[in-house]
Amino acid sequence: MTVCDICSAPGIGTVISAENMRQAVFKNGFNPLSLGLVRDPMARMNKTEWYEGWKNTIVAQDTSDWNICSNCMAKLKAYLMGTPKPTGVKKATVSANPIASALAGAAVKEKYAEERMEGASKLNRLTGYLLATGGLLMLGVGLMSFAGYMIAALDPTLVGNSQGIGVETTVICILPIPIIGIVLLRSGISRLRN
Repeated sequence: MTVCDICSAPGIGTVISAENMRQAVFKNGFNPLSLGLVRDPMARMNKTEWYEGWKNTIVAQDTSDWNICSNCMAKLKAYLMGTPKPTGVKKATVSANPIASALAGAAVKEKYAEERMEGASKLNRLTGYLLATGGLLMLGVGLMSFAGYMIAALDPTLVGNSQGIGVETTVICILPIPIIGIVLLRSGISRLRN
């Protein structure tokens, strides 16, 4: 008899690949026990041990497709990436050996940790480019404005400065713009180096 691979409810549900399940668990934090999907009283008594064992023994090692009932799928959907697809693998290959479980779990954790780091690294680089670009723009605009106001302050007849803007006004009003530009530029470069 076919049952749900999460809650053991009878029947055929949505079939997803083992990799879909690994992504949901290891990358996105799906925990059927904390979501109330697991009915086993022993699992509820030893929550942390059960979850780690399930994650490292079954999820990390299993190569077969998973049958998920509609109730479990409703909660699992939020943790899946894209549309889940079965691979057609029917026979599970799982070792109950604790060393094999620990090694399999560690390998899968490392795989998804690297993917998270790559995503964070891309975001960090994008932020660096944006900060550096914004910094360069502010620096350029600020220096050009500063130069224009200094010319106007020093020789009012050159640029039609009939109000007589002083050097002090120029320094107080315009100088912070290139300084902020330099700060943004340095911050952007720092992010790009990491």
